[in-house]
Amino acid sequence: MNRYTCLFLALALGGCSSEKESQEEILKTVEFFYSIDTVMVDAKDEFLYLNWNLGISDVEEKSKLLYNLNPESLRLEVIDLEKLELKDLVQLEKEGPNGVGGGFIIGLDKKASGDLFLLDVSGIFQLDPDYSKIKKILFENEKLSKQGLPVDATIDIDAVISAEGDRIASLYQEIGAQGEYLGLALLKVDSEELTLHPSDFLQYLKELEIYMVQDGMTRVSNPEPFTMQFHNNKLLISTAAKNEVWIYDMQSDSLTNKAFESKITSNAKSGNYERITESMERFQEEVKKKTSEVIFNPLLHDPERNFFWRITKEGKTTVLTVFDEAMNMLGEKLIDDKFSGGNTAFFLNGAIYQFLNLEDEMAFVRLKPTFTSD
Repeated sequence: MNRYTCLFLALALGGCSSEKESQEEILKTVEFFYSIDTVMVDAKDEFLYLNWNLGISDVEEKSKLLYNLNPESLRLEVIDLEKLELKDLVQLEKEGPNGVGGGFIIGLDKKASGDLFLLDVSGIFQLDPDYSKIKKILFENEKLSKQGLPVDATIDIDAVISAEGDRIASLYQEIGAQGEYLGLALLKVDSEELTLHPSDFLQYLKELEIYMVQDGMTRVSNPEPFTMQFHNNKLLISTAAKNEVWIYDMQSDSLTNKAFESKITSNAKSGNYERITESMERFQEEVKKKTSEVIFNPLLHDPERNFFWRITKEGKTTVLTVFDEAMNMLGEKLIDDKFSGGNTAFFLNGAIYQFLNLEDEMAFVRLKPTFTSD
């Protein structure tokens, strides 16, 4: 496996290291099994928004409610995942003091406190449990440059919010579709205080992106996905491209890499496709080649066992991998190739839920992993 070399940043980060243990030393082969079923959601004669395959949704684990947003009408659908039925419909306001219109919402994050965060192309809205607007956090360069953000840089709006709703984490990068990643950006929600942690640890993702360039300008791009998630006082960063996880410890201000070895799939994308194209047809052809390579889906936290699960796809091969809380790989298993996981999968009630559009009705395929001790 090609391990990414970590750059030591004496000033920006308290320390950066790569795990030294061999896979044989840390891999504890854990035998597990799984079962799969499919369940339907009772929409109660409503037409639920399925166009984006739940691309703007989130599950609040404590209440076991799924919040799914129609970004065009701003109607919020609340699904009870215990009863598997539509619980409520909430019409968010486009204009006025509680308005969240004017841009385009690309993400949603519901917190146990009841607060709702909407990630818009222009900033992040924070709404209280009654859906009244508390504030809008703008990633304005003029304001953030006073806190150290380079004038030629921007913060990625595809951010993650901590469980308490008090911190936002993202990457910051050079302005432009092909701009380089410059490091981590952490923002306090209340004070909007910005802290930057320069590092090129994810720069290799840029080498895997595909662009359509015409007349010297990038018209369309196919970015390489990455996922951030808060866990305790750490930030876990994983990518679709490599069998690894980066762990940023907010207490020690250090960044650590843990690389894993799969015996079933490749451990990194090969990048065996053309990265710069001049037509949409060729662009789509190269994206198709890219999607045939290995894809490491986001880590899914299992709160009861304090494990993490991950679905990996490579062609028709699908693998379920389990990690402990310290991000040691415990085992992996071939599973039914119809179960793909994906960015909208989530873990709830001891199972991984995968959305299924069943004749324009909301359904879920559930994969439940179990151990001999369960």
